[in-house]
Amino acid sequence: MKRIFLILLWFLISIPAYSYHLYYVNGAIGNDTLPDAGNSSKNPLATIQNAVNFASSGDEIIVEGLHNNASIIYYENVVVSSKKSGLKFTGSNNPIIDGDNFQLIDSIRKKMKKSKKAEIQHVSDSIRLSLKNGFYLISSSITIKGFTIRNFTDRDTLINLPKPNKQKLIKDSINKDLKLKHELTLYELQEFHSCGIYGSALSINNIIEDNIIENCNYGIFLDGPVKCEINGNKISDIPKFKDDLFTNESIKRISRYSGGVGILLYPNGIAIDGNLIGSKKGNSIINAENIGLCIGSESITKNAEQSKVNQNTFDKCGIGFCPMNINGIVEVTFNTFKDNYISVSILGFPIDTWIGDNTFLGAVSETEIMAEEVYDSAFFYDLCFANENVFTKYIHAAVNVNSESIAVEGKRYARTSKEKAEEDAGGVHIVKSFTQRGR
Repeated sequence: MKRIFLILLWFLISIPAYSYHLYYVNGAIGNDTLPDAGNSSKNPLATIQNAVNFASSGDEIIVEGLHNNASIIYYENVVVSSKKSGLKFTGSNNPIIDGDNFQLIDSIRKKMKKSKKAEIQHVSDSIRLSLKNGFYLISSSITIKGFTIRNFTDRDTLINLPKPNKQKLIKDSINKDLKLKHELTLYELQEFHSCGIYGSALSINNIIEDNIIENCNYGIFLDGPVKCEINGNKISDIPKFKDDLFTNESIKRISRYSGGVGILLYPNGIAIDGNLIGSKKGNSIINAENIGLCIGSESITKNAEQSKVNQNTFDKCGIGFCPMNINGIVEVTFNTFKDNYISVSILGFPIDTWIGDNTFLGAVSETEIMAEEVYDSAFFYDLCFANENVFTKYIHAAVNVNSESIAVEGKRYARTSKEKAEEDAGGVHIVKSFTQRGR
């Protein structure tokens, strides 16, 4: 027995202890070149990226946001590589990551004016840096908490470069640089920048909470997320790209390519299961020009099994919430929709998505809910009548004699305007009106 005990003791002693490390960053007093910089709050690093470079998987980076009562602003694009899983970013006193000083596109323009094929590699270096996001996550199990991230927008997008041959040179260069499995289109290239937080398809199990994200073309864009938690964030003033690739208004053609999305969970060819949006603490999404929260893709159907959208507020967005072609049990409950152009727009037929117990306070377009014709009329009827949603204004919908929703030009509508509902009915069908939990 004693021998067994000694063997177990030797085994436990021989296991290497995990060395958890704290790194400190203070942009006001820090220095990236001093010995042992970052090991204490009195000897901090100056930049977040250098802390990432020094850190190992599982370490924590504490970023200071205040010095002598003045906010500290970090003009950075923080890239977390695939070998940095489990990093935790903690903001102390609300540090600000600002994209406003990125002038890299201008430098690309200058190089492109005199560019020859031999110079592609130099252009490529600049383009890598121009994929500008507050955080760019390639690794998994990352926590980002307590930051303000602002001004990552398309003041001068890649597709605005003047001539098609130069656009192609840039596109080819980026594709070569990123070594992706498939060549990116110019549409897709636009997505790779201008996000407050961008998570690649290799980045899952992330926690993003209690951040402020302002004036970014995408607030949070997770490309193939699984089991991510997004809680307590305040996301506001999210503009579409200045030169939208599509001339139609967002309400006529909803597209992730257009920017202006507060939170986007995109499947990227894989299931996006187990994501929790606001389940612990609701997010506030205000003035997202295109969509407040979008889950799915306009072109492919994928699972979003066991995902939850709870306790969030959608205010003054183009569309508050838009599920796109998703399957699996998705719970959308206890959210508040206020003054959006349209509160909820449903693409495809998310058969197991439960949209209930939400509060609708009125929509600017007088359309609270819009769904494609493929969304079954019985499901649409239940969404309006039987799912315990609270409508503070009377809702009117065109139905037939069997109380089945009528599709108008491929869409079903629940409106706050009785006149518009009567137009939908076309003098042939009837209008059913209801309010407050379907009564």
